[in-house]
Amino acid sequence: MGGIALFAGFVGAGLLVFGLSLLGVWPPIGAEDRKLLTGVLAGSMFVFLFGLWDDRRELPAWPQFAAQFGAA
Repeated sequence: MGGIALFAGFVGAGLLVFGLSLLGVWPPIGAEDRKLLTGVLAGSMFVFLFGLWDDRRELPAWPQFAAQFGAA
């Protein structure tokens, strides 16, 4: 369950960059960078949710590896 704080910090930083760039405080994010950042945040969300599910079910290591490999 230690991944919750790690995930929250990562997503919080990503959303902060999005928000500050929309407010003009941070340099603007181009369309290509926005697409990449959205993909990274979506992939990390998938790995996080699968990790929570894995913590509840206590799956073997290979499904977790497969989920991380697929998200990458």
